[in-house]
Amino acid sequence: MAYNRFKWSLQFPILVIDTETTGLIPFKHEVISIGYAMVDKSETGEYTITSSDEIRCHPKRPEDATEKALEINGYTLEKWDSLGAISVEEASEKITSLMEQYQTAYWRAGFDFPMLLGFISQNGTLEQMNKTRDANKILDIPCLLPPAHFGMALKNAVKLYGKPNENPHCAKDDAIAAANVLITLLKMREKEGLL
Repeated sequence: MAYNRFKWSLQFPILVIDTETTGLIPFKHEVISIGYAMVDKSETGEYTITSSDEIRCHPKRPEDATEKALEINGYTLEKWDSLGAISVEEASEKITSLMEQYQTAYWRAGFDFPMLLGFISQNGTLEQMNKTRDANKILDIPCLLPPAHFGMALKNAVKLYGKPNENPHCAKDDAIAAANVLITLLKMREKEGLL
């Protein structure tokens, strides 16, 4: 198979990231929630999720948010406050620190990574953005899928390769769901000799 012609180079632990945003346009719409799950490989070769968390912050420009995005992710000022929302500057610093340390993986790398770069460039420092952009090795999880499943939505991939996600559009739960799919796909690719 054509997709099997090279080996994947991975650095563990891998930080699986998902975002919730106020819309779909980087630099216009904002990240309001960043979920992450850490996938590690033990000395015996077992893949596990070792930790997970979520960073929430309020948008600086709520007037730019689309109604659909807020409906999907359930954002309200009161809800985010009750869930421990922090400032966008603190959120930028926290996610930048993690992204600098670990290889990152995304279910939608073409969306989440540009949204995070926009978020960091608007709320962090230039140094944070440059370090994050330059140091990051990105794994687009769907690239590990068999060719017949390329382009599959996370909700469908979870049914085939993961564990049920009972709270979709929650960044932490989506990151955990993507991490579970990643673990299954890593095991498959390992059996094929690609890792």
